Amino acid sequence: MASTFDSPRTTFRAIGDASGNASRRSTSSMSTFQLPSPGSKETSTNLDFNTNFDLSFAQQSGPTPYALREHQRRFALFLEPCSNSRFYSSIEKFNDKVFRTLGPNQAQNYTPHISIIDSLVLTRGEEWENRWEAVQDLQDTVEETIRDLAPQMQSPIFEGLGIVDKPEKALVIGLRSSDSYNELVRRLNRTMYDKHRVKANMRPMNRLHLAYDKHHPLNDDKLAQLQEMANETIAAEDLVWHRVPFDIVLYEVMLESQVTGVRHQMAELGRWRVVDGVSKLPTATPTNFFMPASIVGTIKVMMTRWKLQSGKKRLRKEWKAIDTRLQSKLLTAV
Repeated sequence: MASTFDSPRTTFRAIGDASGNASRRSTSSMSTFQLPSPGSKETSTNLDFNTNFDLSFAQQSGPTPYALREHQRRFALFLEPCSNSRFYSSIEKFNDKVFRTLGPNQAQNYTPHISIIDSLVLTRGEEWENRWEAVQDLQDTVEETIRDLAPQMQSPIFEGLGIVDKPEKALVIGLRSSDSYNELVRRLNRTMYDKHRVKANMRPMNRLHLAYDKHHPLNDDKLAQLQEMANETIAAEDLVWHRVPFDIVLYEVMLESQVTGVRHQMAELGRWRVVDGVSKLPTATPTNFFMPASIVGTIKVMMTRWKLQSGKKRLRKEWKAIDTRLQSKLLTAV
């Protein structure tokens, strides 16, 4: 019989309440089972099995995800490389290679993405007919804002592939995103807070995680192996030359995986293309990921001034030489 987990990184599949209720009803009648006493006729040995076995189900510490969803729903807003792009496929290939050789990590619980906001939790309204009006307002606001800002949204600028220590040790692709994504969150908060008193927290959008594990932090040797594998596998040049199409995707988190390496179950509520990926020349020169952009800018200004000062000194020397030759010619003429 085929296994439910057909691939190492399979997606969680929710099991309906109906099957769970049926199984509980079938076992409720035999929650306590007692073996016959040693003196009974059914006993074939003289061993004492006078023991009660409690087969009742363990009590859950909290509400089930489905019961919780009746009161609260959780959403995520991602900037994702297009799934049919070479860049996206190379990251998935990297994830599979890492899973088989070095084991799972928490980056594999998601599809490749850049988080725009932290998870947003919406609570059911008091009026039954409009109990999930906030969800519809969220979708409408995201769609309308993207329609206005899409011409300004640009591909994230590649700043390197390397290892970071905070908030946990991780292998990441360093990025720099345009301010249009900040404006998207500002407009989203303006609408959602005024109507529902809900505020989304903006993420830095400065990295795309390739490998990390909060429960079992990755050591330096493993991170070095991961970086070497990433350099060999991931098509970072497509990101450098802005050839990667990007979508903004709104998800509802249906079931969060508790198993490292197994994808969370998320329902897609909307997808909007914001970067077409046809640009062939980068708008900015990629900088060293391990050097802050402010320092890089300062160095560029200093180099420009140094070249300017050097040019002025050279010009002064040349003018002095020309002035000396002119003076000698004048004296000869006199």
